[in-house]
Amino acid sequence: RLRLVSAEDLDRAFRHAKRFSGEEPRFDCVWVDALAHQGTITPYQAIELHAGRGSQLAMGPYVLQRPCSGSSYANMFEGKHLESGNECCLLVTRIPDGKAPIYQTYFDALVKNSATLANSSIRAVRDYSLEGDRLVAACDAPSGTNAAAWMAANGRFPPQVVLAIARQLATNLAYLEQFGLLHGD
Repeated sequence: RLRLVSAEDLDRAFRHAKRFSGEEPRFDCVWVDALAHQGTITPYQAIELHAGRGSQLAMGPYVLQRPCSGSSYANMFEGKHLESGNECCLLVTRIPDGKAPIYQTYFDALVKNSATLANSSIRAVRDYSLEGDRLVAACDAPSGTNAAAWMAANGRFPPQVVLAIARQLATNLAYLEQFGLLHGD
């Protein structure tokens, strides 16, 4: 139903499922473990499926692959578009009751304006979906290491790096403003 795996994936997982279950029946949990073991599904997906929350992995035309660090106002995930298979970053948040039309107008304009961005250091919003009170925004998949991960491994940035980051931020904010996109949480 979630289209996480194909028939070929299940065929390849058979050997693992048989080994994991031995002579016992091959319950769904055995297949989930076998698919995770061979790398067809992510450990996060396996945890959600085992916990009975598999339906929450589906976000509009996207599927969640794993959580990632991000903002304070939305949950962030690495995701994949189900039809194209393209990797992306998904921001998922709840919207207040009755505010869906406002958010829809805003995100329609944001996706339209983001299409014109040609700056490799800005992740543009390429698509979004509204499902009830849940908003899912899809951005280009990031490349490289984010600042939080780098700092966790290496400590504080040297002053000259902080200055370089501030300059890049100011340049990117000015670039976004040219397209009518103002920064804000």
